[in-house]
Amino acid sequence: MNLVDEMVAARWRQQRCWAIQTASFNLQMESLEEEVSYAPARVALAFIAMAEHEKLLDLILRYETSYSRMHDRAMKALFRLRQELNLRNDPNPPNANLRNDPNPVLQPPPDPSSQRPPVSRSAARTNPSIVTTLNPPVTLPKMHAEPQPSHPPAR
Repeated sequence: MNLVDEMVAARWRQQRCWAIQTASFNLQMESLEEEVSYAPARVALAFIAMAEHEKLLDLILRYETSYSRMHDRAMKALFRLRQELNLRNDPNPPNANLRNDPNPVLQPPPDPSSQRPPVSRSAARTNPSIVTTLNPPVTLPKMHAEPQPSHPPAR
């Protein structure tokens, strides 16, 4: 069983102990309902009866403590393992973009002559020819004079 499964099993068993303890108290309190009408007194009498006569509380406490220790030991072992292996719980690890490809595709660096230098607004205002030489004019497609119908003509 791995550490996480052990932690889940221990926590589930511990919660089952709590459910057994709650059900036991409820059953004991229901049996005292006719004799004692005051609820806190019924809780106290149920606790006393379960502790003295049935020894159920000792048994439940022993199991609960055992499961709690089992969970804590597994969690400490998991943390120790993570530290030893230097594992990270990071959704975006720093090396996520590195490829492990035996035949990588090498791309040549970009040609510096194909990159345009930035033009400041003040330079464009003083010399408008800079803008046209650095940014050639764009040719837009011709638009029809009449809009085209979106549906076929009725017959």
